[in-house]
Amino acid sequence: MEGLSLILKHVFIIGMYIFLGNVLRALYTDINKDPLGAIDESIGQLMVVSGDERIKEGQAIQLSKSSLIMGRDDGCDLILGDDYVSKHHAQVLIDKGRPMLEDLGSTNGTYLNGKKISRRMVLKDGDIIKIGGITLRFRE
Repeated sequence: MEGLSLILKHVFIIGMYIFLGNVLRALYTDINKDPLGAIDESIGQLMVVSGDERIKEGQAIQLSKSSLIMGRDDGCDLILGDDYVSKHHAQVLIDKGRPMLEDLGSTNGTYLNGKKISRRMVLKDGDIIKIGGITLRFRE
């Protein structure tokens, strides 16, 4: 009877170590995960070709959200200080897995590769975006 009791104690102790190991592995995996998952994966970046007092030439803006709203308003994701930029001027967003540029009804328009846009446009590597006096280059 004592032999069986000793075996059960050892089985119980081994089981506890296995359980604690699994808990620690799950915690480690969870801690090292990106909290926003796939939504926060980088879709590219905007390189500042010509900027203003808020964003400087050569600066890189990572596009890592489902949308990036650009404008003069302090609530925008990318605040542009140019007088020809509307409060909520334009956005870069993901639509069906593709990066898109959309004008948000701005007064002076949003330009993609020198042409004023009136609907969502797919962004390709090297595209030039002009908002007021600010010029950005999209990089995948």
